[in-house]
Amino acid sequence: MWEKLQQTQHKKMKQLEEETQKLQQEKDLMNAAAAAASVTEKDIITINAGGKLITALRSTLTIPTDSMWSFMFSGRWEESLTRDSNGHIFLDYDDELITIIVNFLRMKTVEGPSDPILYPYVNPHKKKEFRRLLRYFGLLDFFELDPLLDFSKDSFVQRDDLIGSTITMTEHDNNKKITFGYKSDGRQDYHGVACSTELDSSGEGSFWKLRIDKLSDDGDCFLMGITGNLDSLALGYTDSTFFGWGPGERWSRGSGEDGVAEWSRSQFAQGDCFFLRLKAKQLSIHRVNENDTIAVIDNIDTDTTKFYISFIFAHDGTVASLESLNAEERAVFTDND
Repeated sequence: MWEKLQQTQHKKMKQLEEETQKLQQEKDLMNAAAAAASVTEKDIITINAGGKLITALRSTLTIPTDSMWSFMFSGRWEESLTRDSNGHIFLDYDDELITIIVNFLRMKTVEGPSDPILYPYVNPHKKKEFRRLLRYFGLLDFFELDPLLDFSKDSFVQRDDLIGSTITMTEHDNNKKITFGYKSDGRQDYHGVACSTELDSSGEGSFWKLRIDKLSDDGDCFLMGITGNLDSLALGYTDSTFFGWGPGERWSRGSGEDGVAEWSRSQFAQGDCFFLRLKAKQLSIHRVNENDTIAVIDNIDTDTTKFYISFIFAHDGTVASLESLNAEERAVFTDND
């Protein structure tokens, strides 16, 4: 009899606990709905970053959509955020780095198509920590997608009027990638092409990727680099403002150095992929396929203030693709800064 009473009591207690839990869940949902209903883009949010108070509009903090950072300040997770004794959202991170993020977002609210916001200055001793923080908050791509590199057909110049060859262009991925096909008419065996958008060498610099999708059977001559003279594309690699690389050679100020491959395999091959970066007075290249050490051309001509992506075809049937680097690919260079 006593055991039966205990079982009945236990069953009632369990039902009561379940009903209490259900009521609490309903209460939480009602509170969350009420909080969400009161959230607006004009809400002023105060962040306590390691003891420093930073204030910004909710609309500013949620600019980088689809990121952990944006979700934090969306208003949907208000109850789960850690707060200080004054109710401010508390972030236990370096206040200098959090300030850089917030200030960058503030500037994004006033940038224009012709005046894009550049990558912010970060103390060199804190660069790795900053990148780690961006990665944690899901902000790497938002901060590092280069707004200056437009790979639409209209952003390239070529010298058909002088050479008479044919370059076909195919755009991909909202102008973040473009494929070129080269077919000579026989009057010349090379052809210069350049992106007319100026490269930015300040801050983190400019990054791009060049992949050789196809090479002709009669040779693998193909040059890549930068030029400071868009009017000299007919003789691009001999111009004093051309810096770059070919198979087994390095070019500086229009002069080639044979036998300077700077990677273990001197010849180019179909599928070869290269990461390039211009920063300050330095042009760097990384050959992805063989995981080679980054090669560098230092002391880029200081008399030339503007530089552009340049590459030169030399044989019929060559196909190459040019595109932006994503955040992880950029790390090949930036993690060693």
